Amino acid sequence: AKKKLDEIMEDIGLTMNTEKTRIVKAEEGFDFLGFRFVRQYSRWRKKRVTRWFPSPKSEMRIRERILSLTDNRALALMTPEEAKEKLIPVLRGWGNYFAHSLASKSFTGIWRYAQCRLMYMHCRQHNIPSHWKNRDILKAQSLHYGHKTTTFLGKRNNTMS
Repeated sequence: AKKKLDEIMEDIGLTMNTEKTRIVKAEEGFDFLGFRFVRQYSRWRKKRVTRWFPSPKSEMRIRERILSLTDNRALALMTPEEAKEKLIPVLRGWGNYFAHSLASKSFTGIWRYAQCRLMYMHCRQHNIPSHWKNRDILKAQSLHYGHKTTTFLGKRNNTMS
């Protein structure tokens, strides 16, 4: 299989990196360009299908990026609202890159993480005790900004505003 692939790659003028290249069974899965590809059995289709979704490494990198935009050092430089404005293009870009994959669980996890980080920034800025429940913090924020209800990232009907 590797020899045949070498011939095909040579015909189009590409070379394979022998250190990075490995042959695996599709069921084991592999990472490529930020995606994780796995061959699994589909109960709905009654056959094996290839599925792809964001790799754990990609999820870790976006979480690190969110953390860098919302940590204590960022709070010293900007308000949670400014952090939100910087965070939205990052989340939108990551979401667009992985839009054509099975990424709904990843999107939900990343979205919740971003919401929690912005909530943390808000609490730190306004000296809200850490033992408060999320709904109490949202009530306090709603009262603070004079809105009936509010969300940190403006998520309504799965869109970002």
